[in-house]
Amino acid sequence: MVAMVAFLKNHKTGRLFVSLLTISTLAFNQCNHNPFDDDVIAHTKNSITGNVEQNRADGPQKVFVWLEGFDIGTWTNTSGNFKIDLPPSPIQPGGGLTGSFKLFFYVSNFKLDSSIIAVQNGELKMSYGDVDETGRLRNQKHLIKTLHIKTEVIPSSVQENYDGPISVELILQSADDKDTVYIKYPDKAEGPLTVLFFQNIEAAKDSITILGNDLLLDNFSFADDSISSVPNVWSSAFQFSPNFLPRGTYQVIPFFIIGRQKVPPALLNNFGDNIELPNKNFVNVPTTRTGGFFNVTPKGDTN
Repeated sequence: MVAMVAFLKNHKTGRLFVSLLTISTLAFNQCNHNPFDDDVIAHTKNSITGNVEQNRADGPQKVFVWLEGFDIGTWTNTSGNFKIDLPPSPIQPGGGLTGSFKLFFYVSNFKLDSSIIAVQNGELKMSYGDVDETGRLRNQKHLIKTLHIKTEVIPSSVQENYDGPISVELILQSADDKDTVYIKYPDKAEGPLTVLFFQNIEAAKDSITILGNDLLLDNFSFADDSISSVPNVWSSAFQFSPNFLPRGTYQVIPFFIIGRQKVPPALLNNFGDNIELPNKNFVNVPTTRTGGFFNVTPKGDTN
């Protein structure tokens, strides 16, 4: 266990404060995955296929696709393609569901979208609702972004024996100049940089290191903030101690909650328990971020 002191400053308030930080390393297990990684996903009987596109500037990002009623979901691959197979009728409720169900497309900082899927006696009805005669969505889905999230870490690369300060800056901005996005974060720290997740993106199994304070153990309340098209900027600094993180490439993810749209609770349950609290499951929630990459190199590495 390592103790550190973080200095957090909200550019909006100009107030500076100090909190005692503790570190714990947790294993990260992705709740679902899409085993189909080819550019084109083949259709099979009783399966739904389609393609989901986000802002091209964000690069390939995975979208969670979830079918209500059946409570089954998957992730798009890097090309935006997905496939969901309906379970056999005998194992469905009542021996086979009948009706219209919404197929949701979810990323936390995009507008929630959905398509209508028709099912009769547990079998997909082709050419009904939003699917064609092959069970593919008639139209490509285009998700609309609501919040830009950018993180910068300075320095962006250190040796594993580095002993010095690390600065983190978070910039939030509404993607639509006519819309306001609401966020919340622990009001003890008066900023969304109270808890930082370091996600090792190179590890064979995703791992998370949490840099935070006693919020991980104590009850606390949230503060609310509104984000407009004018960028909101927060900055923090903490003392990096030798061997704080194993060698590797990390993405630094600040902890804050984006105001939820009317997302079905059963959909959110796919990401784990207590996703609105500062624990490892928070990182499971699909969110499009830019920046925040941080490298830890071997001792003596000058790159």
